[in-house]
Amino acid sequence: MRPSSPSCDPPPQALACLTPIERRWFRVADFVNRRLKWFAILWISTLGSAVVWLGVGNRVRIDGMDRLATFQPHTRALVVANHRTFWDFYVFAWITIWGSRLGRRQFFPVRSTFFYTNPIGGWINALISMMAMFPPILRSKDGKAWNRYAIERLAHELETPGTWVGIHPEGTRNRSSDPFTFLPAQRGAGQIAVGLPGIRVIPVFMHGMSNNPLREIWRNFTAPDQHPIFVCIGEDVEIDDLRAQEPSPELHAAAADRCMAAVARTAEAHRRGPTDLPRARPVRRRAALVEA
Repeated sequence: MRPSSPSCDPPPQALACLTPIERRWFRVADFVNRRLKWFAILWISTLGSAVVWLGVGNRVRIDGMDRLATFQPHTRALVVANHRTFWDFYVFAWITIWGSRLGRRQFFPVRSTFFYTNPIGGWINALISMMAMFPPILRSKDGKAWNRYAIERLAHELETPGTWVGIHPEGTRNRSSDPFTFLPAQRGAGQIAVGLPGIRVIPVFMHGMSNNPLREIWRNFTAPDQHPIFVCIGEDVEIDDLRAQEPSPELHAAAADRCMAAVARTAEAHRRGPTDLPRARPVRRRAALVEA
């Protein structure tokens, strides 16, 4: 799967789905991700990581540390995770930077609302992730042409070794008070997963955060042990049997359901497992995480 042109430019019918402000922020993000990704990687590895550490660094607990050791610099991965907060993948990216050899060429598709429709959201995207929250996904039914391009663009980026994409199969934030319940999976994650042989599909379950950044920073420095953030990494999702079948919307839906089921199994294993889990801490050699 590739975008309609070698340069990754969206076709006119896709661009027509965007509002003027969405189009302007897309152009900025597209330029950074296409021409300045080296700078974005440097930014995420330094300032971005420092911001995450300030917000949650003392609270993160890891379930599945052994699986971090299997990530290699050339790994191409689709990370499928439950969706509780805006900050889920910031935390997972911080863990991979300090605790694994997984490449830092990363993309997190995000709903265009706020991050591409609001100047404040656009600047947050730039300052914290250097436009890694890309490409935008549209909520409206009129945005189907754009969303098709966005999925193709992610698949195109994943053809580069050392790239990983973080995606929420649920499609939107789960506002349930129970973190162990999940929304139905959307087809996009499945379409990427089955369309690219050779990529790893890694399920991740996270809980313990809120969407209030000031509250998270306060807890991080005043009561980290009373408010742990759990990041649980599961076994790779096996979908080779689906990749061998003819692509169809039904196949993409089945793949997405399998991804979401893997997230649910990871969550259940965590719920039944030990609570005394190792803390994520920056170390000089980022090949491993060390226990507190």
